[in-house]
Amino acid sequence: MPRSTRITASILGPAIAITILYFFWLPNMHHARIVADGLFVAVSGTATLACLIASRVPGSRGTPWRWFAGGCAAWLAGSLAWILYGLAGIDPVPFPSLADIGYLAFSPLFAVGLVIVLRAGLGGPPTREAVFDSIVVAAAVGGLLFVGLVSTIDSEVRYDALSLAGSLLWQTATIAIIFLCAICLVRGSRIIGRAPLALALLGLVLFTIGNIIYSRMALTGGYTSGNPIDLSWQLGFLSLTAAAFIARRSTSAHPQRTEREDTLVSYSRSVATAFAGFALTALAVYGALQPKSRLGLAVAAGVIGIMLAIRLGYAALQGDYLVRRTRERDRLAAVVSASTAIAGSVPTESLLDQLVALAAKAVGRERAEIYVYTRDGGRVESAAFHGFTKTELDIARRMSEYEIGVFPAENRVLATQRPTVEQIDEPGISPDVVADLRAMGKEQTLVSPLLAHGEVLGVFAVWSPFDQTPFSAADIDAAAIISQQAGLAIYNARLLADARNTAAEQAALLRVSQASVSSTDMTEVLVAIARAALGVAGAEACGVDLWHADTMEVEVVSEETIDDWPGACPAGTRYQIAEYPTMLSVFRDQRPLVLSSDAPDVPEDMRDWFFTDDTHSVLIYPLMIGAECLGALNMYSRKPRAFSLADLGIVQEIADKAALGVQSARLLASTRRYAAELAALLEVSQTVVSGYDIDSMLLAVARAAVGVAGAEGCEIELYDGGTGTLEHVAHFFMEGWEPRTFVQRRISYPLNAWPASAKAIATRAPVGFLVNDADVDPDERRKYLRDDICSVLIMPLLIDDVPLGLLSLYSRNYARFGNETLRFAQDLAAQAALAVDRVRLISALQERADTDGLTGIRNHRAVLEALDTAIARARRLGGPFSVLLLDIDNFKLFNDTHGHLVGDQVLRATTALLRASVRDIDVVGRYGGDEFLVVLDGASEHDAELVATRLLQEAERTTVIVGDLHLPLKLSIGIAVYPHHATNRQDLISFADGGLYAAKEAGGGQARVHGDPAEMREPTTFGTLMGLVRAVDRKDRYTKVHSDLVTKIAVRFGTELQLERDELEALAIAGQLHDVGKIAVPDSILRKPDLLNSEETEILRQHVVFSELMVKGVPHLAHVTAAIAHHHERWDGTGYPHGVAGNDIPLLGRIMALADAWSAMTHDRPYRKRLSHEAAVQEVRQGAGRQFDPQLVEPFLHMIECIESERPAQVLELPAPADLEVAG
Repeated sequence: MPRSTRITASILGPAIAITILYFFWLPNMHHARIVADGLFVAVSGTATLACLIASRVPGSRGTPWRWFAGGCAAWLAGSLAWILYGLAGIDPVPFPSLADIGYLAFSPLFAVGLVIVLRAGLGGPPTREAVFDSIVVAAAVGGLLFVGLVSTIDSEVRYDALSLAGSLLWQTATIAIIFLCAICLVRGSRIIGRAPLALALLGLVLFTIGNIIYSRMALTGGYTSGNPIDLSWQLGFLSLTAAAFIARRSTSAHPQRTEREDTLVSYSRSVATAFAGFALTALAVYGALQPKSRLGLAVAAGVIGIMLAIRLGYAALQGDYLVRRTRERDRLAAVVSASTAIAGSVPTESLLDQLVALAAKAVGRERAEIYVYTRDGGRVESAAFHGFTKTELDIARRMSEYEIGVFPAENRVLATQRPTVEQIDEPGISPDVVADLRAMGKEQTLVSPLLAHGEVLGVFAVWSPFDQTPFSAADIDAAAIISQQAGLAIYNARLLADARNTAAEQAALLRVSQASVSSTDMTEVLVAIARAALGVAGAEACGVDLWHADTMEVEVVSEETIDDWPGACPAGTRYQIAEYPTMLSVFRDQRPLVLSSDAPDVPEDMRDWFFTDDTHSVLIYPLMIGAECLGALNMYSRKPRAFSLADLGIVQEIADKAALGVQSARLLASTRRYAAELAALLEVSQTVVSGYDIDSMLLAVARAAVGVAGAEGCEIELYDGGTGTLEHVAHFFMEGWEPRTFVQRRISYPLNAWPASAKAIATRAPVGFLVNDADVDPDERRKYLRDDICSVLIMPLLIDDVPLGLLSLYSRNYARFGNETLRFAQDLAAQAALAVDRVRLISALQERADTDGLTGIRNHRAVLEALDTAIARARRLGGPFSVLLLDIDNFKLFNDTHGHLVGDQVLRATTALLRASVRDIDVVGRYGGDEFLVVLDGASEHDAELVATRLLQEAERTTVIVGDLHLPLKLSIGIAVYPHHATNRQDLISFADGGLYAAKEAGGGQARVHGDPAEMREPTTFGTLMGLVRAVDRKDRYTKVHSDLVTKIAVRFGTELQLERDELEALAIAGQLHDVGKIAVPDSILRKPDLLNSEETEILRQHVVFSELMVKGVPHLAHVTAAIAHHHERWDGTGYPHGVAGNDIPLLGRIMALADAWSAMTHDRPYRKRLSHEAAVQEVRQGAGRQFDPQLVEPFLHMIECIESERPAQVLELPAPADLEVAG
């Protein structure tokens, strides 16, 4: 709030309040008189209080005499209003009277004089003025008493001695109360305590009430002595008196009071004593004298005035003595305190605050300021101020930024190293500086150097606002002493600070050293180093940047700040440095950089770069390993010129340790990356070597590329040179990144749609780029950016310089892939190429293994696997499919008549017919010999019959040309439908085989669905048997020939022996199935050209057990099972597998043993030639009683002779195969 506004409010506020109070108490009084009285009372109290406050308010532009003039003017205005009103004759009381005029003239003189005297006691103007003020007060009091004497003689005056004394007491008490209240407000309860203040306020209230009542009664003519007004004044007077004495007693001692406050207390105690003495004397006069004793009252009043004048004069002299003594004591205490500060371990900031207060105390001025220069003396390093207002403080801080030498007095001090006095009108001071000095109220200033060992460390200055009192020699000497002591204190503080800084720097270096080896992670190491470097050289923020010379980028790795500063740049930021040439010079020229925001030569790029977020000082030091720059150590401060060249030593040591930390972390990271790459390559190699699925192998390669190579995503595509297309096979991306372009399935697209990929295929070389490069195809850039891809590296997959595909690495950062990533990607691409080539080779071998060499269609194993796949798919998805089992009619005739080459030609023609008659999704395979198996996907029985009909029709139109002959082609087809006829492979083939057999039995050249589906749900004897027979035939062609001969011989011998029909049927079936267990015997053993070893022999002997188990599960074949289970038993019990002997061997088993042995001896085997007929007969005879039943040997040989000589023998007509199904 402006000062004029405060003054106006201080006057108008009380005036309005008193006016309202008068309206309430004096409703009959004329309004003009009310306004006059209100103004009178308001300005009287306001002017008095204003004078007192003005003498103590720091920075006041006026002197107490100006306030005194203002107070007198206000009082005179009120008096004039009262007088003019009285002259107008409005008041019924005779007016004006001499008492009124004297009363009005006395009040301002007394009030202001008392205030000035009090001000002298508070350390204000010199003592001579205080003495003069006391004389003025004494004259004013004497004039008042004279007026009172005249008033008592003049019988026309209505004021008597009582009213005069009451008015005098009221005015005096008012002044005293204002004094006590002001002291309490300025100094607090340490001066007078709360109890005196409360009593003083009570007395003021009582006097005010008494005055209002008195005015009302006096104006109405109702005032008489001894009324309640007197009681009110007396109570108020007693309260004030008590307050004065309590204040006197309470000022004896206080532990928190300063020496200056003790001086104030002593002087205020003297004033209180003078007031108390005057008040008691006035009270004695009031009680002893009557109104008629006017002469005695005058004498008493004169004595009181003289006593008061003497007392006040003594108080002024005592105040002067106390002030001088206090100043000397203050100076001595300041010097002692400064000496103490020299030896103390006080920080520089706290020391300056202490010294500036000591300087003001030593010289006895209200304001003091200290400026400490930098070590090079070029500018002000720090400053401290004492007693300044906010306005003065702002101006002083602005002036502290001036260059050294702006003030002439400062130049004199630097030259002479002695104190000097600077006047505001001194030549050599610029007008702007003079304006600032006048705004602060600096009339004159005592400037003294801060000396230490002959060096000026700074200056201090003392002054008082608007004070032109010359500085005494004692003041100058005191300034010289305190400046020397302060200089030594600052010098010692600097030494201590240097020692502490050195210790702190060593501790920081230790922390940095520990941080550099605290972790194996480079980011953690650099964060720890930046945190450890905080505070070094005054750094409030510290960061470490890494320099990427290949991409001209700077990466902010760590950024640590003090708690109350958010810092400048967040960690993880990467930026192009080409736009900041000054910063670029640090990395290229490898030299440190020190900048301050107030320096005139700060480059604009650095000003925009650093001086944000309240950053004002920057120190950048390159991180060097040999001649290589790895990055920079950055230090920041919010203070201008916080860093200097002297700080480069410690910063260099920290930078060196940081560089070692970076280098070590990089080497370790490189080692770990190399190990990880080797592990990834090993894993990929193992996957490539052991895997067969190209998709899973390439996915393993893509997964290995992500993370290890620094890539965030990898894609592998296969290239088809014939069509010029790429096929997406596998991809892998880091968690949280899901590009929309890549899907979990194979898709193909033209190679020319991706120019970069086409370039890699064409050049057989890697292609790396950033998507924002100028030479990137716009459409390709748009595709990459859609998936947030910013950096790309494409590697061709090459085998013998033939491109098989592409391996592409992706990143979301605009950072090119480095050489290490390139090398690793090349290794991965080589592994991926090997995987593709291997899988293709395996696929070719697999296809060859699954393909029949003669016909080019699937072989027996592959077509059965296709059938299993169809069954699994049908079970999972539902729906039918059909199986066709085909056989070429009279194929043996082709071979026997025209040779095997013609037979092969017939097989190839049949294959071509099948391929042309079925769909691409259907499977065609060679089941064995002249049999083919066709799996019709999704075909019902009706669909299968249509296909079979079409095949038969095509076969009728097909002929095989052999020379001039045109051989017809005829097929028989059996049909089975899943799940209508069967639900597993064996049953489906058996069912189709039954249909094939039925077609052949019907004459061939037709297709049949065998039997009733309901009947086929429980497998029939014949169908199962025929399936087993054909299984044996497909396993080993010799076994089929052998089984046919055994069947023929066994049935013939059984007929010779006149066995029952069911026994003959059992022999017929057993002959076909006795070696069916050889299905479980490895082909390597069955077809071994040499003799078998013992282990192989033991495995071969197990076929009997397998045969028995296989046949045992077929219903109605008990006799057959017995014959099969014992056909290798011997009569002497040394056979296998049961080891029974003699008649314990079933008859059918003994017959089967003779037939099996004769067939084996009379046929060539891979490991021996067959025996001659005679040798075979001799072998059988020798085995009688040992291997064979002796009773059966001769009948058996007789039957053989009959067969050999083709003599007619009794032939038993065998039952038809259809009848065998129900045979018991």
